Amino acid sequence: MISVLYSIAGKKSQKVYNYLVALDRSYLTGFEKALLNEMLEAYDKTGEFLSLDYLKKNYGEYTPSCRAYSDLVVTVEKILSERKKLALSKKVTDALFEAGSDKDLRKRLLSISTDLSSSDDSLVVPDPLVLYKSLPEGEGYITGITDVDELTNGFMRGTAATIVAYTSHGKTMEAINSIYLNLVRGFNIVYVSLELPIEFIYFMLLSRASYALGGLMIPSKKIMERRLTKSEEEYMVDVLVPHLKGLPGKFIALDLGDFGKFEVADIKNVYARAQSVLGGLDAILFDHVNILKKIYGTEFTDKVIQTCAYFGKDYVNNAGQKLVTIYLAQANRQGFMRAKRRQGEYDLAALAELNELERSSTYVLSLYSDEVMMSVNEMKVFLLKHRLGARMVAPSRTSVYPAMSVIGDGIKEISSDMDLSKMIDDLDFDM
Repeated sequence: MISVLYSIAGKKSQKVYNYLVALDRSYLTGFEKALLNEMLEAYDKTGEFLSLDYLKKNYGEYTPSCRAYSDLVVTVEKILSERKKLALSKKVTDALFEAGSDKDLRKRLLSISTDLSSSDDSLVVPDPLVLYKSLPEGEGYITGITDVDELTNGFMRGTAATIVAYTSHGKTMEAINSIYLNLVRGFNIVYVSLELPIEFIYFMLLSRASYALGGLMIPSKKIMERRLTKSEEEYMVDVLVPHLKGLPGKFIALDLGDFGKFEVADIKNVYARAQSVLGGLDAILFDHVNILKKIYGTEFTDKVIQTCAYFGKDYVNNAGQKLVTIYLAQANRQGFMRAKRRQGEYDLAALAELNELERSSTYVLSLYSDEVMMSVNEMKVFLLKHRLGARMVAPSRTSVYPAMSVIGDGIKEISSDMDLSKMIDDLDFDM
């Protein structure tokens, strides 16, 4: 215990306070900061937290959701805990400077230790029912791949997932597919394109929307190369763009330049700006993180992955919900060759160059394909890590439509007048 007290005394009090009080977090609005302060002041006066009923009575429509209230209470508890640590730190510091001898110092520290041990309110047990009711209903972030979504119920909020594939084997295709499906469900999503120009991402999303609407299907490559017919261009302007803008969820694509040097402050700033622009933030995708390794090196990239995963776990949006963080990663060649020998079954060693991906991810999903499978519009998917439940026993086949960025079991029958082979050949960039 004495060693513990010494370690506490050695901390810089103001730094500890600033870090844990959390009032300098850029994603807290002025209202949220004011509410947090009111909760602290009320506890200081009464020793109790303001009830949710009290907040409803006094704040009306601005009352936090049940989940947001639960997170608010947890934050206040952290602050109160740190206040106790700071008070203890001061006592230990005083003892170090005021003790007249080693015997006197041991006596003073023993007294402090006894007082600390006798405290019965150092731990606060949350109400499980409140925590349960604060969880969002329905699925998490879905992939559109039935076998995966049934096992996971969607990637849960507060978790990180990695989607791994070899070059040109469907990473971006699955990202665009899942983005569209979750925009329809009301998710606000940020896509960080570290490789392709961000306008390509919007074009691919327009193409995916054209498939979903079932009218005039427009391959993304035709949009990128500005080869649309007059009727296709009119359809894009009059139908597809309004459709995307009218979806329940909102979307924005960012690139490397939006993150500055990818320092912690830069990342926090992007999250705050994204929430402000979109009116909320539910999911963020990074495509693909190996690009960061080429620019900054492995150690720095691992730190970025870890930081973003932590923010996703700790971050709460303005609706009181947590964030889903998704990394797209390129499998190493050795991992791909092993998967090829094992009929599409990847292992975690395919991510060996960026070990932090596996450590930070609750889910790891692999995509595998080859020329034969692509000729029949199929690929194999394999959930090789699922920290919250069962993973797949073996890879599962699913349908793909590369020209329209569609992947999943519900792909419509492709009409015979569409030259699908040419559409696939057109996709010469990394999908």
